[in-house]
Amino acid sequence: RRSTMPLPTAPAPAALRRPLAALLAAVLGARAAPSRDAFRICVYNVREGLGHLDRRSVGRFAAWARSANFDVLGITEANGFTGELFAGLARRCGFRFCHFLPAKTGFHLGLFSRFPLRVYEDDVPSNLSSLHLFHAMLHARVDLGTPVGMPVFLTHLNPFSAAARREEARAIVRSTRRFRDLPFVLMGDFNSLSPLDAQAHSHEDLTARLLSKRRALRNKFLRSDGSIDYKPLETFYRAGIQEAHVRDGFATVPTDNADDGHHVGSMRLDYVLLGPGLAQSEWGRGASVRTLRDEVTRNLSDHFPVVLTLPRGERDAPRGR
Repeated sequence: RRSTMPLPTAPAPAALRRPLAALLAAVLGARAAPSRDAFRICVYNVREGLGHLDRRSVGRFAAWARSANFDVLGITEANGFTGELFAGLARRCGFRFCHFLPAKTGFHLGLFSRFPLRVYEDDVPSNLSSLHLFHAMLHARVDLGTPVGMPVFLTHLNPFSAAARREEARAIVRSTRRFRDLPFVLMGDFNSLSPLDAQAHSHEDLTARLLSKRRALRNKFLRSDGSIDYKPLETFYRAGIQEAHVRDGFATVPTDNADDGHHVGSMRLDYVLLGPGLAQSEWGRGASVRTLRDEVTRNLSDHFPVVLTLPRGERDAPRGR
């Protein structure tokens, strides 16, 4: 289930010289399913491998994921998993395809998909050191039966330092720049606050009441002048890697299962962002993102999952196998 392909250094002559609208129509129009009206991509921080592979937690997660019927599901904090265990969980969740990326920190990454996956050559731990990422970045192509497919980048940014995350964001922008005209998605636990949520932060007086009280929180979320450091997300936005136009829900932490001392207030730390090509397309303009809160997600992890929905008509989006 794992295959590799080199990073493209130049556009494929036939596939990538087409106008963006035609390219996206081919990608999002492949194998359309009349029974489904959207293509759904979810990211979920499952808190240290579902409680270090706790049997009850794994079972609840598998039942939840199967019923949610996502097309692609990205997992951060797949701690304790091996490739074999992760593939077994994918099957329990109803996915035919998966890829597991060990991280040197033990906070592994993984991807489930209803579509075949191709893993790029830069998805090798020894090569990721050049990006200076604290954990890792998984980079795969969701094979939709078209020449280019949908590149997906899944990452987990530095949990301790806003300054370090600024560097990580710049490295990710450089790494994804060659894909800017393709319909790519960047998602994960960014451990960062967004300037789009600044009004909510001000309303909650997040800086004065919460973040300035402990050195660890100051280092994680604030600039040297005591203001919230929005630079990591701003770096993505300025590179054209955008939020969906419709956002439902705000906080991805804390949940009812919160014991992380860094989750001291309602904050959005987990994101699914659209690359420039996708964000500027008809489908991107109709996209929505939502924080999923239900009986299971309130207790399963210390993060809520986030889902991106790309709407479609009969010919607007792909169907899984």
